Amino acid sequence: MTVIKLDGVEFYYDAYKALDGITFSAEGGDFIGIIGPNGSGKTTILRNISRVLRPCRGTVLLEEKELNEFSIKELARKMAAVPQSTEVNFDFTCMDVVMMGRNPHLGRMQAESEKDIEAVMEAMRQTNTLEFAERPITRISGGERQRVIIARALAQQPGVLLMDEPTANLDINHQIELLSLIRRLADGGVLVIAALHNLNMAAQYCSKLILIHEGGVLAMGTPEDVITPQNLKLSFKVDAQVMVHPLTNAVYITPIAPPNARRQLPGESANIHIICGAGTGARLMHTLVELGYTVTVGVVNVLDTDHETAEHLGITAVSEAPMSPITDEAHERNMELIMKSDLVVVTDVPFGPGNIRNLEAARSAQEMGGKLIMVNSTPFEERDFTPDKRATALMGELQGGRMISVNSAQDVLQSIKSIFGE
Repeated sequence: MTVIKLDGVEFYYDAYKALDGITFSAEGGDFIGIIGPNGSGKTTILRNISRVLRPCRGTVLLEEKELNEFSIKELARKMAAVPQSTEVNFDFTCMDVVMMGRNPHLGRMQAESEKDIEAVMEAMRQTNTLEFAERPITRISGGERQRVIIARALAQQPGVLLMDEPTANLDINHQIELLSLIRRLADGGVLVIAALHNLNMAAQYCSKLILIHEGGVLAMGTPEDVITPQNLKLSFKVDAQVMVHPLTNAVYITPIAPPNARRQLPGESANIHIICGAGTGARLMHTLVELGYTVTVGVVNVLDTDHETAEHLGITAVSEAPMSPITDEAHERNMELIMKSDLVVVTDVPFGPGNIRNLEAARSAQEMGGKLIMVNSTPFEERDFTPDKRATALMGELQGGRMISVNSAQDVLQSIKSIFGE
């Protein structure tokens, strides 16, 4: 099995220390994503692994041998690299360029065999580049050229594939196709090490991540271990919410605008209380906080997406134990926040015996003369899971009072602006 080891690698550009003691190992079957802000050292790591650069200190081992022990051709049979940008100034056809990936496998003056042609055709099929195989590479788009260069690397049939921003210039469909292909190659035993810019893509497709910060390794491990709000704050200087996507089961990131980027409303900020749950209030919370409103939330269960969002945004929220019904104490605290608010928004959350008291709290707010917005993007009957349809009855009472019914979060914002005269 192909194994690469970096041990204490340091590299300087003149007096500037670009890499500071990089140490890690990887083996066939790994899809390693190297992430980090621009200038952190991602490309320099790849260049040290590919022998384009040589460490000033430390070692890079391939199969327990230092890289300088391999001939150029021998190393090219084991390792292929896709640089961040490649200029091809001659009118080679795209197939000719991909065929160049077979050079390490050919002797001097040796013609390509049927095996070489099959390898080239397969690489072009995998990258969806066969359609312009006979076109000059100088006459295709930047994204198409990137795919041809990747095909050339695949045609080498390497045990190690190094890629520097491989999805740059690619449309989203080709990004997904390429990363899916890379993951399949890794699952088949190829060691892939790629510098990636898109953190959500890296989290979804990579088996391991290495977060580089100021030339050193800040964190290394699974995407869940590496992509945390704390690490993102330290390395990228950004506040972000990190959650697990319900479909892919991969972590994903939602950046949060810093306070100095949020629009401040004229006069005193309005206080808006959100009754939500099951993730139905997360987006609205983000938007209202960024617009400068004071937001409170209740009652939400611990571990619920809305609870995690409120906690990350620093929003005052009334919480209840996971999977537990709302207690008297939580209901009373929820009512205290409601009475301090200028407006209550009820999202299109499903209601059952556990959270029916949230709807009762909304009715109490209305009875006290409070302003109420109800989101009904999903028909209420489909969200009523109370045994006696108590929620539907309460909704009927709310509709008989002063309630604004809207169909989306965007409609909520429009109604808020209308209410507060913006």
